[in-house]
Parts: sequence; C-alpha cells; structure tokens
Amino acid sequence: MNKGILLFYLIMLVNLVSGQDIIIKKNGDEIKCYVSEITFTAIKYQLPFRTGVTNKILKKDVSIIKYENGKIDTINYTSDLNRYQNIRTQIIKKGDNFYQNDKKLSLSELKEILVTDSATEYNMQNFETYHNFGNIISVAGIFFLVYGGCDAIFFPQKFFDNKESKFLYTDIPIIFGGAAVCVFSLVFLIPANTNLNKAVSIYNSKAQNTATSAFKIDFVINPAGFGLIMKF
Repeated sequence: MNKGILLFYLIMLVNLVSGQDIIIKKNGDEIKCYVSEITFTAIKYQLPFRTGVTNKILKKDVSIIKYENGKIDTINYTSDLNRYQNIRTQIIKKGDNFYQNDKKLSLSELKEILVTDSATEYNMQNFETYHNFGNIISVAGIFFLVYGGCDAIFFPQKFFDNKESKFLYTDIPIIFGGAAVCVFSLVFLIPANTNLNKAVSIYNSKAQNTATSAFKIDFVINPAGFGLIMKF
C-alpha cells in the first residue's frame, strides 16, 4: 500500500516537473516555469511549487519560450518594441500619481514602460539610484524620530545622576537628529523625482511625435514645379 502511494506521488511529481513551460534566455540559461502573461516588454511567469508568486523577466533578455503543449515562441524584442512605441500614448501626471489611458500606474508599471526606451533609460537609472538611497536614509531618519518621541512620551521620568532632564540631553538630540536625517534624504529624493519627471517628459514627447507623424502632408515647391508629399 505504501509503495503504491509512493509510486503515485512520484508519477505526479514527474508530470508536474515535465508539464511546464521553458523560458530560454539569450545567454543559454533556462527557466522552467508556467508563463502567465506576455506584455510588449516583459514575460510574467510562476515557478513550480511557488504558484502564488509572479516573477518577471524583460523580453530583451529572452530568446525562446517552449510551452508544455509543444508550441515554440521565438521572441523578437526589437519588433515588439517598435510596435509598442508606435501605439503608445502619453503618460499624464495628476498630483503624485501617473496615468496612461486613464489607468493609474504603479511605480513598477511606470518603470517597466520607461526603461524600454533608450532615450529615457539614463534618467531611469539615475532615478533608481537616487530613489533607493533616499528611501534608505529617510527610513533611518523616521526610525530615530519615532524612537526619540516614544522614549520621551513613555519614559519621561528617568533622570541622569546629575538630575538633569533625560529629555533635554537624550531625547531632543535623537529627535532633531532624526529630523536632520529626513531632511538630508531630500538631497537624493529631489533629484530622483527630477529624473523621473524628465523621463516621462521625454517619453511623452516621443509619443506625441509618433501620433502626429502617423499621417503628414507637406507642400513642396522646387524649380520643376510644386506638389504634395504625403507621409504615412
């Protein structure tokens, strides 16, 4: 009986491992997974035994997808990117949020859109660097602010041996230090925001040019005469 159950689970395990998709990267590495979604710029997938976690890989790093049903999909990133850029629409900023086609974009979705364009890639790399440093520093500052404030509120009666107030010599320096660290984080967060807005501006400019250049009529005059040039 036990051998039968063990054999059953082994068969199920073999079917689970073999019955899955394979993403082949350009460097030859393989990812055995279940492909859940393919966008213009990325491939979303789930790993075996971790079906609740969705991973993502950029199309530019992928060569082929082999599906469990035998179908093979060759990834042409350049073609997909050109098609994506031809139909893209502008990104609108409302307050602190960004929208495209009336859909609110998360930060990860916004970055996925912007990093596909070589003109905005430099600004997005700067944004990532400044944003990460700024967040780390601001979190540290908030920690000291909360620590100093809680210490002053919940432990106000503690004194040093010389009877001087702990609040004056311990809590206030911690609170002011935390506030100073938070202010210092702006040195990184402001350039991060500037680079992000610049990347969006460049993207919107190219999107507008794509829309306006879809159909164009030029009136031309030369020594041979005049005429119309239509560009599609």
